[in-house]
Amino acid sequence: MIVADTHAWLWWISGDAALSSAAKEVLAGALDDGRLGVSAISVWEAAMLAKKGRLELALEIPELVRHCETLPGFRFLPVTPHIAMASVAIEPFHADPADRLIAATALAHRAALVTKDTRLRALDGLVCLW
Repeated sequence: MIVADTHAWLWWISGDAALSSAAKEVLAGALDDGRLGVSAISVWEAAMLAKKGRLELALEIPELVRHCETLPGFRFLPVTPHIAMASVAIEPFHADPADRLIAATALAHRAALVTKDTRLRALDGLVCLW
């Protein structure tokens, strides 16, 4: 399983050049293998950024989600009570709750996280790719 961080998911789905070529390859391979996941909290995070005017997308969030749900090999991963509890224990402390939940989602699924975020890449036990 590969979990995409919010920015990696949005850059991948929009074809943004900010996504590294290695990350593109990993995400495409995971999709082909039926192993690409995005935490449900990333949908919330994207919706909040769009509402605040800090994110512009070609598709509105509901359309983007519907599109992703039709992709074979792609799935949104729920934030379960166990993931919520595990997010509190992640060290070193990361102040962004969405990032903590994304990291805990990757850990719960024993997945690598595709992220450019250096703070996430510094978390104990989290395998990150970029």
